[in-house]
Amino acid sequence: SQPVGTYPAVATMVPAVSCDSATHCVSVATYNNATQGVLISDDAGQTWSPESLPTEISGLDWISCVSGHCVVVGSSGGPPGSAEALVSADDGMTWTMGNFPSGTGGLGGVSCSSTTACVAVGNSLSTPGGGVPTGALYSSDGGLTWSRSTLVSGASPGSLASVSCPAGTTSCVAVGNEAVLYSTNSGQTW
Repeated sequence: SQPVGTYPAVATMVPAVSCDSATHCVSVATYNNATQGVLISDDAGQTWSPESLPTEISGLDWISCVSGHCVVVGSSGGPPGSAEALVSADDGMTWTMGNFPSGTGGLGGVSCSSTTACVAVGNSLSTPGGGVPTGALYSSDGGLTWSRSTLVSGASPGSLASVSCPAGTTSCVAVGNEAVLYSTNSGQTW
């Protein structure tokens, strides 16, 4: 059997992990002082080093890393519709804030197929003016800016809980309570 790694004592909750190689992994973590950060492992999860995030935010629960590029998303403790994204282009060492469209909240997952193409899904991704929620957003710049996806006519995804976009492809599958959606253009249309 393989040895088991442990997180540092400062981490009280670790909701998600993403590995972009056989040895490099990044986890989202809540620390014992109630702040959030990331844990980085360069030995396949045997040991972890805590890293700080650039701002006081909470609710970051999903992460996707590919080729040294990581995107973390979640819904902050702010007002409803306060989704947040953080982007790292250096294996999780430094982070930059991303921007979601106004009213975005209730995120439930993120997947990046390259250092530029990412998709986020959720259950309350409302549209301005109270239109039908799209359930999905896409980014063509690695998670720095996000746009609402377009659904096929008549589709009503309800709550989308998870998304997967295999590395090196433009294909994505999103699943939820009421639908399975498929995209062939990195989440722009479903």
